[in-house]
Amino acid sequence: MYFWHHRNKNANKIDHVKEFGEFVLGAKNSLIDNNSIYEIDGTDIIDVMIRYDRFEEDISNLESMRPELSGLLETFQGLTAKKGIRPKEATVEEFFKHNLSARDYIYQTFRDQIQKYKFYVPIALR
Repeated sequence: MYFWHHRNKNANKIDHVKEFGEFVLGAKNSLIDNNSIYEIDGTDIIDVMIRYDRFEEDISNLESMRPELSGLLETFQGLTAKKGIRPKEATVEEFFKHNLSARDYIYQTFRDQIQKYKFYVPIALR
């Protein structure tokens, strides 16, 4: 979400590490609004979560669970919807290491989803 937000700005001149923390803490309502994608009245309605960081693994598991979806991964492998938006050196570890308040906010706010779907949150909370 952060890099998509900055895609049309002069991204090369932005201090992404610093800007990320400000973005997260300034966009709290927008981040929470994402819950409406997979919740109805606060209840999770997702049968299978396809995680961006484990896309191939999750699609392969879905194909195993639902053989009629065989070939889905192959279809998705050709897509490059956000290719080139996020610099390769912009890792989650680097951003969270320098933005502990943003990391803590994300973890505390989305703790249930992080634990349920086993999302990776780098740098152990103290």
